[in-house]
Amino acid sequence: MPAYHSIFLQDQDVRVIGNIALLPLRTRTRGPAYVLPAVPPGTSDLDIDPDSESYDALDEVLSLFRANTFFRNFEIKGPADRLLIYGILFVSECLGKVGKTMGSREAEKALLNTALDQFAIPGDASFPLNQAYEAPRDRQDAETLRQYLSQVRQELAMRLLARVYAGGNTPSKASSTSVLVLMLGGMVADGAVVVVELYEKEIYGEVALSGEGVYGRLLPLSIIIDEELFMRTFWDPF
Repeated sequence: MPAYHSIFLQDQDVRVIGNIALLPLRTRTRGPAYVLPAVPPGTSDLDIDPDSESYDALDEVLSLFRANTFFRNFEIKGPADRLLIYGILFVSECLGKVGKTMGSREAEKALLNTALDQFAIPGDASFPLNQAYEAPRDRQDAETLRQYLSQVRQELAMRLLARVYAGGNTPSKASSTSVLVLMLGGMVADGAVVVVELYEKEIYGEVALSGEGVYGRLLPLSIIIDEELFMRTFWDPF
C-alpha cells in the first residue's frame, strides 16, 4: 500500500518558493500565507471535513501523520507533498518535547518555543533534506519562505496541543510505540532516493544518486530526533 499524498497537489495558482508550496492556511498568525475562513460555528478543528473551505494543509498534516510515518518510502509528487513532509517532521519534533507527565501550560510553552526557535530552511547548510528541497532563488524569497514556515510551525504547535490535551491538563492518549515511527523511512524525489535509518544514538540520512549507486553520509537529522528521545515514550494523540 503506498503512502498518502497531499490532496492539494492539483491546486492551481499556488505560490511555490524553491519547490515547496505556500498553501493557504487557516491561521491568525501574521505572515505571507493566504488566510482561509475560520471553521463554521459548531465545527471542531479536530474533525473538519476535507471538503470544507476551511480545511487546510495543516489539517492534512495532522490527519496523515500517523499513517505516513509507518511507510519506509515516500515518492514526492509535487510541492504540496514537500509541505506535507515538512509538517510531519515538525509534528514529530513537537511530540518529542511533550513529557509523560507534562501539564498543558508547560507543554504549550515548550511547543511554542520550539516553533519560534531559529530554524533552517531549504538551502541552509543545516537543513537536513536539501537533496529533496530546492533553495529559494534570492534573499527576498528566502525571507518569505521563512515567514511562511514560521506560520506553519506556530499553527501546527497550537493545533497539536489541542489534540494532545483534548481531555484536560494531561495528554489524552499515550503509546509506548518506538520512536522509530517518528520519520518517514525514505523519500524518492527528482531521481534521488533518500533512506533514513536508525542508528544507536543518531539518525543519519544516506542518499543514493540515481543510476550511480553511490552512497553519501549526510549530517545527523537533528530536526527529526535527538539522542535523549530514543528512550522516551512516544505520545500518540491521533
